[in-house]
Amino acid sequence: MAASLPSRPPLPIGSRPVDLVLAVFMLINIPIVLLVESQAVFPSVFFPQSLLDAVQWYVHLSGDYLVRDKPPFFRGLVLAELVFQLPLLVVNSYAFIAGASTYQSITLSPGVDLFVMHGGELR
Repeated sequence: MAASLPSRPPLPIGSRPVDLVLAVFMLINIPIVLLVESQAVFPSVFFPQSLLDAVQWYVHLSGDYLVRDKPPFFRGLVLAELVFQLPLLVVNSYAFIAGASTYQSITLSPGVDLFVMHGGELR
């Protein structure tokens, strides 16, 4: 039986700049998913008028027809984002901040989802 090496405590998040950027990115996306993107699948009575107005302002400014028209496939993507990506955003935020060694594997799914949902905006 091989002897295991003693584990070192993780470095503070301030000394891991890439992890800090990713954690902040994920923490910013949590309220965006809950308060903005979820408007595509939940009735408007669940949201304050100011949030509804903010999304309408965005649609007027950008001409985003997906957010405006909410076609079924878009609603399905947003629902998948709420069911799969949102919990992983919370878990990954904690993993990056805490320096957990498993964050590399659990970060793949929301990364792919973010690329699929927002990759067209990079053109």
